[in-house]
Amino acid sequence: MGKVVDAIPAALYGKEDLTIYVPQNVAKAYVRALGGFGASGLGANGVENKGTMWYGSEPLYFDGIRVAMVNGLGSNKMVAAQSSNLFFGSGLASDRNEVKVLDMQNLDGSDNIRVVMRFTAGVQHGVGADIVYYA
Repeated sequence: MGKVVDAIPAALYGKEDLTIYVPQNVAKAYVRALGGFGASGLGANGVENKGTMWYGSEPLYFDGIRVAMVNGLGSNKMVAAQSSNLFFGSGLASDRNEVKVLDMQNLDGSDNIRVVMRFTAGVQHGVGADIVYYA
């Protein structure tokens, strides 16, 4: 995580929405490391000597930058970016897009409707130079 922080451009460091996005394996390792590994009275046993721990309602930070665990990010990969530089993108001009509303009243007599949506989507970014990717 230190290498990611070191690679963040100076213009971004300290921005309020700067976040390091990590997969589950990195988040687990970081939380475990927060507890420390000291023995024999060295004092490296986490906050208030409670060992490995993490306050689930409290966000994680590394070097003053928020850390967010994101499911779906590949193991041992990390991304540092401003959340305001990341967007949801969709392929609106594709022939594969489909949206249907199905009225179930004629089929089963219920007052239910079902919605079918098929489309392409992904994460898009505004300024690529403002993103740090670590693999």
